[in-house]
Amino acid sequence: FGITGGNLSLTSGVIFTLVQGGGGFFVDSNSTLTLSSGVLGFSGAGSGTGPLYKTGAGTLTFSTPIATNSTLTGLQVQQGTLLVTTAITGTVPTGTGQNTPTVVNNTGTLAGTGSVPGVVVINSGGTIAPGLTATNGALTDGGDVFAGGGTYTVKYNQAATTPVAGSDNDTIVSTSGPLDLSTLGATNKFTINLVPNPAGNPSGAAVSFNLGSFSSVSLPAGVAGSNLNSLFNVAGTFTG
Repeated sequence: FGITGGNLSLTSGVIFTLVQGGGGFFVDSNSTLTLSSGVLGFSGAGSGTGPLYKTGAGTLTFSTPIATNSTLTGLQVQQGTLLVTTAITGTVPTGTGQNTPTVVNNTGTLAGTGSVPGVVVINSGGTIAPGLTATNGALTDGGDVFAGGGTYTVKYNQAATTPVAGSDNDTIVSTSGPLDLSTLGATNKFTINLVPNPAGNPSGAAVSFNLGSFSSVSLPAGVAGSNLNSLFNVAGTFTG
């Protein structure tokens, strides 16, 4: 399903059911597509290929709860932005030959304040960006894999003295899922891109921002402890 040169919001009464074999939504750079309650569902055997593909430089928004009929066969953000402001729920298949729940590839962005089940993989050129365009927020998932060349865009309140994650800064909430950094290294780093929001003067005090909550962390061989500077590039604006 594609939309070019316009904006479209589909409410209940129009149904897309994605089964094994997959489906796709193309949204060009001049357009937006919003899918609301009753519009989108997933079903299928839970093995083999068959995810939803988001292509095109525009934004596809899931704005009201979307429950899968049986299994979530995967979300592939190939280009543009998949904005999740609701809960996507369902059983995620695991094990050999099963689907990877959510993958963000080169030029793709996963954003929003909602939740997706299962692990999110941020590949080289892909971006995870919790919150909305102008609002800091929390994105919930079942764990994350940060691959070299990927980016985590974090909006933060420069003036905060005791920051609250999800309000004063963007954060990822994966309290029941792991953070996998095992493929990162000095020549294969992941980027943290810092964006002041709102603009303002730093407090001048030492401040700690909580950028994520995870059940565990997998580190590369030879990396131990809490000093992970060798695995990350820090970009954007950070003053003070």
